[in-house]
Amino acid sequence: MNGNLTGPVPKEAGKREEFYRLGRKPYSVRMGDKWYPYLRWGGPFGIGIASTAAWFDKYNADGTVPTSERLTNAASAVGRAIFDQSFFTGLANLLDAIREGKTYSAKFAADVLSGFVPFSGMQRNIVQATDVYRDARSVYAKVAAGIPILSKTLPPQRDIFGRTTKQSIVGTETKDSVDQELARLGVQPGPLTDKIRLAKIEFDLSPTGTDFYHKMTGELLYKTLAATMDSVAYKSANDFAKAKQVDHIVSEVRTAGKEVMLAKIRANPEFKAAPFYKLNVPFARKTEAAAPGRP
Repeated sequence: MNGNLTGPVPKEAGKREEFYRLGRKPYSVRMGDKWYPYLRWGGPFGIGIASTAAWFDKYNADGTVPTSERLTNAASAVGRAIFDQSFFTGLANLLDAIREGKTYSAKFAADVLSGFVPFSGMQRNIVQATDVYRDARSVYAKVAAGIPILSKTLPPQRDIFGRTTKQSIVGTETKDSVDQELARLGVQPGPLTDKIRLAKIEFDLSPTGTDFYHKMTGELLYKTLAATMDSVAYKSANDFAKAKQVDHIVSEVRTAGKEVMLAKIRANPEFKAAPFYKLNVPFARKTEAAAPGRP
């Protein structure tokens, strides 16, 4: 109840992004400013602790009697905790691949292929201790992400502020004032994707383009929010007004980021994979004025 236990990672994109950005880890217990994985180190007691955390995640904070739907959700979360054990990971990934199809099939195939890499377990441990999280989409990239040296050839994953996160089984609670203020207000901007959508234009970004887009837009968003939160006008406003202002800034900055990326894509073809929708008129085309008397 004091927020010292975590269960599974939230499913909603915004909540999941905030979960990791605040330094939390799934199935972990907070000691000081660190999050330690009880499911990994708790042995047979880990499942019992996970059950408690999963129940609280699914239970109403006001203490009302849970409905059958909430009971089912709680049982599902406990089941997820069991499947997240290392000896069940392969089976869990197979079930995800069957249920979700393309979304998880690459991950399952990569897990199978990584079993043929010599000392794959030891190499993954080295990567986790020395590298940041990487943007691994294809089967090759997912395998490479677990191999030292090769993992560094992949673009990094970035949070909503364009920051990379170092891999570790232990999480560290963030001390950043902007992160803490967003969490206090309950504002949870969703993560940026690998697509650019603006009006009738949609581009699939390459890993290189995605990295540039996330870094540029994220850093601008952080600077803008930090400056706003430090202003006298912001500090004197109530929480409702603060939340509305933050939402407006997120929307404006991300729209500006998309417009910049559209210009960058023209000069850097490697930033995009392929347009989904083509306009009949080029981006910037000067036309001569129509002759007098002509329509």
